[in-house]
Amino acid sequence: MDIGAIPFLRGFFGHKNLLDIGCGPGGTVEYARSVGIDAYGLDGDVNTIPDKPYFKHVDYREGAGNFEGPFDIGWSVEFVEHVPEEYIQNFFIDFKKCKKLIFTAAPPGWVAMAMLMNKMMTIG
Repeated sequence: MDIGAIPFLRGFFGHKNLLDIGCGPGGTVEYARSVGIDAYGLDGDVNTIPDKPYFKHVDYREGAGNFEGPFDIGWSVEFVEHVPEEYIQNFFIDFKKCKKLIFTAAPPGWVAMAMLMNKMMTIG
């Protein structure tokens, strides 16, 4: 979650809503809501997403998410590398619902770096 980018996007561009594609436990969605952005989250792990109406489970092997657009901001951080290539068209349907897309992904074969309890860990 980037707590600097969200208020900037709202203040500088006047964005009012956000779709987090691959939201995980929903930290970015909850933060965006706390600063006045109408935010929604989609994730493939039904056990990770919060049980709130603005979070939905989506299996991109079966199709796209079911939130209607358009959204001012699409937010997708370190998500697409988890979806097999043959299902790209399914999450692109959700990307296309967004006027702007903030997107990061790890290149194939790279390992992820994570900080846990102030200790750097390598994952993968």
